[in-house]
Order: sequence, then C-alpha cells, then structure tokens
Amino acid sequence: MDTAVGRRGTLHRKCNDALTLLVVVVAIYLLLAPFLPSIKYALFTSKSAPVTYVEPSNFLVTSDEKTAPYPKENRIVIPSARIDEAIIEGNNLGVIETGGAWRKNLWVESPEDEGNTVIVGHRFTYQNPEGAFYHLDKVSVGDEIIVFWEQKKLTYKVSDVKVVPDTEVSVENDRGIRELTIYTCTPLITATERLVLTALPTEGGQEQL
Repeated sequence: MDTAVGRRGTLHRKCNDALTLLVVVVAIYLLLAPFLPSIKYALFTSKSAPVTYVEPSNFLVTSDEKTAPYPKENRIVIPSARIDEAIIEGNNLGVIETGGAWRKNLWVESPEDEGNTVIVGHRFTYQNPEGAFYHLDKVSVGDEIIVFWEQKKLTYKVSDVKVVPDTEVSVENDRGIRELTIYTCTPLITATERLVLTALPTEGGQEQL
C-alpha cells in the first residue's frame, strides 16, 4: 500500500516538473521570439556584401544580376534591409499569412501606372516570427527599392520614412503621381503604429529583358 502511494506521488511530482518546464520553455519563447530574427541578422549578415536577386532563388544572394533573368513572379527587393519577397495579389491581408507582401488593390493595376502603389507586409507574428518586412526599420531615405513586375525591373529611391498611428489611413492616399508606399506594423510586439516608407521612381528607372 505504502509503496503504491509512493509511486503515485513520484509520478505526480514528475508530471508537475514536466509541466513546469514546459511553461518555462513557452514563456522564454514568447519573450525571445520577437527579437530572434534581429539577433540572427546582426550575427550572420554582412553589411558590406552587395545584394541582388538571382533566379530561381527565393532569398537574397550576392551576384551580378546581369548574369541572370529577372524573376518570373512579381517581387519587391530592398537591398539595405535584405528584403526579397513575393508580391501577392488578393482581397485582404490573409493572403500573406504564410509570407510575402500584399499589394493592395487601391489606385493602380500595376506599379508602372500613375498613382500610389501600396504594398503591405507583416513584421512579426508568432506563426511567422521573421515576417516579410521584419527589417524594414533598417531602411533610410535615399535607399534603393526594386520592384520586379511582369519581368520588368522598376527602381525607386526612398523619399520619406515615418511612423504614424495605426489609424492613420491617409498614407494610402493617391497624390496623382507615380509612387510606392510600403508599410508594416511597429513596434514589434504591440503594433500600435505603422512604419511607412514612401519611394519615388528613379529617372529612367525601368529595365526590361
């Protein structure tokens, strides 16, 4: 009798210990997950290496882009933040739940049209800790943005970087000029604001294979 009780007590303690360990591990993950991509970026990213897209890779590599065709899918590339993501069409933000950047169907059918092309991406979610625009905060005024659209290369330079409340929808307005607006949530966890980049086409900024 005493032996059986002792065994049940030991098993109960082991179960409690395992549950406690699980809770601790989950808590550590919840605390660290938002910052792990930033740590990885700092440790493993070379700031000096040139970055361009090379087909058929789905991530940024160092190479001479003239040796490879432009991607067949529409993509947005921001070398200064090592961003290289597919541009996905759709009716709502849900189309980028597993990755990519969403082009909102607002003012233009193509980034080549006159008007405001609006592209949105997640920065962080627990399902996808390193979102498409996680490193968007590393972009500065004057940096280059490349949009590959229908196998054409469209180039832009960032003209403005700002943070606005998440209720500020005027950033999507059309000013009647050809421009690019990119935004994501900030800060990482609370996401109460939006980090917004505006970019204008560079002179002669279109190439076609």
